[in-house]
Amino acid sequence: MATAQILTLRVPAIGPSRSTRAHLSPAELLAVLEVARARSMRDWCMILRAYRHGLRASEVCNLRMA
Repeated sequence: MATAQILTLRVPAIGPSRSTRAHLSPAELLAVLEVARARSMRDWCMILRAYRHGLRASEVCNLRMA
């Protein structure tokens, strides 16, 4: 009886792994929002919207008021 041999290929991951991503702590986020609000309401709104909805910078820049 012949034994089937299974070959496996290890393909390297493309892009950064999840373990290399850094996230802001709640205190860091509040500090960023305070600075943004002191600078302009527009910046504060953009950063808060991006954080709450998980938007990338390009997605935030493409937002339009309708």
